[in-house]
Amino acid sequence: MWDPIGIFGSDTLHSTNGDCFLAKFSPGGTCQWAHGINPSGNALGFSVSTDKENNVYFTGTFQGLAHFGSFTLYSDAPSWMDADIFLALIAGMGTV
Repeated sequence: MWDPIGIFGSDTLHSTNGDCFLAKFSPGGTCQWAHGINPSGNALGFSVSTDKENNVYFTGTFQGLAHFGSFTLYSDAPSWMDADIFLALIAGMGTV
């Protein structure tokens, strides 16, 4: 989590609440891409996995609105204990 700004190479992520992010780095340490969820409530990342085609699978929980590229999810969970889950697929080049 970060608040309110995270800078990853040429990607700058802004957070207004508790947020989570995912970033991909080259073996040399250069950030290739970074994505934040930027929820209207809180978000917490739990697990990251990849497949043989370098796609990234990212899971966690969120409240309110959560943004994944051009996709927006909505949770009407009344409290953090009731947060909804997400599973995001991010292509190896960073496309959500």
